[in-house]
Amino acid sequence: MTLAGGVVTATTRDAAGNTSEFSHVLTVTDTGATNVYVKRDADNLHSDVWVNSGTPGQGAPTRQYLLAQTTPYVFGGSGANDSLTVNLASGNPLPAAGMYFDGAGGTNNVVSFIGSTAADTINAAGAALSLSGGPVGNTFSNAPMGVLGEQVLQFVGGSGGSDALNLTAGTLTIDANTASGTANVAVTVAAGAAATFTTDQRLAGLTLNGGVASVVSAVRRTLTSGPLSISGTAGRLDLGRADLITTSPAATIRGYLINAYTSNADWSGATGINSSLAVGNPVTYTLGYAAGNDPLAPDLGLPIVPGQVLVRPTLSGDANLDRTVNFDDVAELFSGKYNTGASASYIDGDLDYNGVVNFDDVSVIFSGNYNTGGTFPSQDAGAASAAAVVQPKQETMATRRRHRPTRVHRRANAHRL
Repeated sequence: MTLAGGVVTATTRDAAGNTSEFSHVLTVTDTGATNVYVKRDADNLHSDVWVNSGTPGQGAPTRQYLLAQTTPYVFGGSGANDSLTVNLASGNPLPAAGMYFDGAGGTNNVVSFIGSTAADTINAAGAALSLSGGPVGNTFSNAPMGVLGEQVLQFVGGSGGSDALNLTAGTLTIDANTASGTANVAVTVAAGAAATFTTDQRLAGLTLNGGVASVVSAVRRTLTSGPLSISGTAGRLDLGRADLITTSPAATIRGYLINAYTSNADWSGATGINSSLAVGNPVTYTLGYAAGNDPLAPDLGLPIVPGQVLVRPTLSGDANLDRTVNFDDVAELFSGKYNTGASASYIDGDLDYNGVVNFDDVSVIFSGNYNTGGTFPSQDAGAASAAAVVQPKQETMATRRRHRPTRVHRRANAHRL
């Protein structure tokens, strides 16, 4: 999007890569507003607008505009904490010329969408958005919308339909959570784009086609998703301190973890599933996983059922995923597959992702966190206190190499479960 001489020009791009451009002279309809709510009127000729209303979407609107108008509706914010809500329940509320949101700088400016009962799609390409969907009888496609100064994009689930939020360019904080019922919003992040989640999320699916998604929060979060797909040379999911619960097969998730773990055992891979905590201190932190249909999972009290897989950032050596390292982890490691050569999962004791359980995994347990009393940063702990919870063990690279198998051994077994 460009803004020059009072003219806004925006190029929208849908998920298939098709582009369209709209350009208009700006006439600000609402400026200095803190929140604006827009919904298509029942007459299908107008859209209703509530400005700074305590009950947006209810009662008499602040104003109306014609859907056929040839100039865009423009919302100029107050500079911070501004919100624009676009309700698609009755169909497309945007005028033929589109809509333009200018957050006027500042932070925490939110653009939010309420879906219809049918399948709705939001395509976000940096400063340009396009909307498609609407209920039966009022469907629409590629309605253009331009945004400036937006930090948060909300498309919460629960309205029905199989909805999609596609981030094709730019960096945005995303909230696509379905608070109750079946999650119905799937999120896709294309190469070069980045999505940040700051709250618990329940998604219909998460696809990273070369894009990056991160969970950033000072407290522990849970990212629950249907199928998870990570592709491309830079597709990556950074869990931070959050748990991931997904319906993807355990073998697929293990592959994503191995890609991030790398032969250097430092979670520095360009693609896959990692945690910024583990990347910053791979001696102290790691990521483990467990499948809900693993016979060991019920005894560990993990928050998953058959058909789900849990990925949890935790302390290095935490074999049973209880976020601490003690004799219980030693017992877990020796529970059945130690030195048998049998293919092993993380909770079988394969802590170094080489596919088997052997003395190298014992070394991981005793490498620094064992019986220190430390626990992985709890849900109530802020980022500033994380370092105080577990004191990192200062080791040389030579010491770390003695604790792990050779690269040849790792690669030979990386395919095993």
